[in-house]
Amino acid sequence: MSEYNTGHACHENCCTKDHYDHRSESHHGESCEMSEDLLYLLKSAKHELLKEKMKQILEVKIGTKLYQVAEAAVDAALLHWQQKAAEKQACEQYQEKLTAVFKG
Repeated sequence: MSEYNTGHACHENCCTKDHYDHRSESHHGESCEMSEDLLYLLKSAKHELLKEKMKQILEVKIGTKLYQVAEAAVDAALLHWQQKAAEKQACEQYQEKLTAVFKG
């Protein structure tokens, strides 16, 4: 067992991501579980903060280019969805004509 800054005993390696994901109540006390949760949250917050900083730097360096790429992607997606809607409508009209032929 090893000691953490909380002053509470914890199973060896209990605060690793692997143990965090697979822990069970019978093997970990509440203090260990709480310290695991806090360390995991801290690591997650650090990653989120780093991601935000990277986004800010990207915006400054290539924001205009990324905007143009995003705009092109949105335009293409909208055109694709419009074409899909037109195809669906044409298919429905075809099915209605076939149904009318077989009924008549």
